[in-house]
Amino acid sequence: MSSVLLQKIRAAGGISPAVQHCAPLWSGVQNACEAWAKAIFDHDLTATVVQKKPISGRDAEALIDERFGFICLPYTTTGLRAIALDRGVAVRYASLKLQQPGEKLAASPALFLRLLCDHPARFLWKEIANAVALGPALPDDFSVVDPAGVPHSIDPDTRLLKVVVSLSEEAGEEDNWLLEGGEELPELHLYYDYNSLTDFAIKAQKSAPRQVRQASEAGEKNLRRQIRNSTIQLDAVLERLPVTIADCSRLEVGQVLALPDVEPGVLSVCAETMHGSLAISQAELGTWKGKRALKLTSPILESYAQEIAEI
Repeated sequence: MSSVLLQKIRAAGGISPAVQHCAPLWSGVQNACEAWAKAIFDHDLTATVVQKKPISGRDAEALIDERFGFICLPYTTTGLRAIALDRGVAVRYASLKLQQPGEKLAASPALFLRLLCDHPARFLWKEIANAVALGPALPDDFSVVDPAGVPHSIDPDTRLLKVVVSLSEEAGEEDNWLLEGGEELPELHLYYDYNSLTDFAIKAQKSAPRQVRQASEAGEKNLRRQIRNSTIQLDAVLERLPVTIADCSRLEVGQVLALPDVEPGVLSVCAETMHGSLAISQAELGTWKGKRALKLTSPILESYAQEIAEI
């Protein structure tokens, strides 16, 4: 293996370029997770792959044990080897299943939440296995079980790829249902056999035509989703003061800068654009759930919102 290729693999966290950039693989995973979320939570959620990390089977067992982990029976040594749901997923599913507020179920015993997770875990495994066929076809009567009850189901020395998928709502959702009862977005952890991913990526690469294709509808959808999930910095600005560079050089600790036209608590919400910082809305400073927060007091600038709507 050339030194250049080794450097590229290390730069990607130990993942080969073929796997790292395999569009059919990652779009399949994201689409399957979104279909699963729609069926389980009855919400249109966005699934985003936020982590891809090669790990050993030994490390995977420890990480799976920290969450609600599941393996498939009958299990194989190829394809998807394990999945893990975090407590946030379990609480939100329990809330819908039992028709109770998530806050009341947040402190529920782990065993109780795990038992409720059997159905969504089995459904998730089926969706992902069908979307990205890496191993043998699933039989109709397959089941998912706690790996703690099946010793040595994962070889400690086997090489796996841990894939973390974060679920989020479209920007601007007022109810922000996914954050009720917690501050972290729920995640799905998938553990793949690394060699199976490599074989899949190589086959996908060979089957693709050499000439550049015109973007398909699926490609446009993925591009639009990536753009909408990209981050942008928002600044809460109290006031802007035009000063000379010489004046800045003479600023001292304890010096008072007058703000005669500032209204207490009233801020401008500014976004970074290609033409610099732009004020897109007004807001008031306050608190929410014990933390500092902004409450918008005016609609988003129409021209700015129109540009986003056209994406």
